Amino acid sequence: MFLHSAGGVWTSVYGPSYSDITQLNAVKAISPTLAWSAGYTENVHSQIAVPLIERWSGGPGWEAVITTSNIITLTSGMFNGVDANSASHAWAVGYYLNDSAGASQSLALHWNGTSWSVVSTPIIPFVRTQLNGVSALSSSDVWATGCYIYTNSCGGTLTMQWDGTSWKIFNSQDINSNGNIFYGIAMTSHSDGWSVGYTSPGIGVGNTLIERWFPNPTWWP
Repeated sequence: MFLHSAGGVWTSVYGPSYSDITQLNAVKAISPTLAWSAGYTENVHSQIAVPLIERWSGGPGWEAVITTSNIITLTSGMFNGVDANSASHAWAVGYYLNDSAGASQSLALHWNGTSWSVVSTPIIPFVRTQLNGVSALSSSDVWATGCYIYTNSCGGTLTMQWDGTSWKIFNSQDINSNGNIFYGIAMTSHSDGWSVGYTSPGIGVGNTLIERWFPNPTWWP
């Protein structure tokens, strides 16, 4: 479901129709005539989720840009975050099932103003990772956060930065030995930003997690 505000009034805007279950997890508006949303579609029979990106070009409705194998061949996956700093630079992040690595791995796609393409993220063999949020400052400075997955649940916070050439993992703090996850990130500059999520010391217990990036090249205090 899409809602659009123009002049202080929210109105419904239609999107593509799918035969499968569809969910959008993030949206980024660049201008009144350009916006991106990202999420997934899931087959009701196989229960396999496939990454989805939709675009708003001023109306009358949203259009599907990426639904599955037109970008990447994968078993399953989804997008959790999307951001853009211009009409020619946008990022969508999430995860996909990497059969060769034997685990789900973080997924990042880049929009160059013409098309979307997969950009490799660090792969840790037999360690599952996923990205949940992304903040794009420029074409050479993009940050993404998520988590490492241990025994089918998020255990450690995960932070990556795109420097214009490749994605690199940065250290971020875990409050507890397990149950730490970042859901969102907002960078105001290369030397200042925030990431939020939660941390859980045990089953049924959870606390908010907020970490700030300071001008230190190796860690989130």
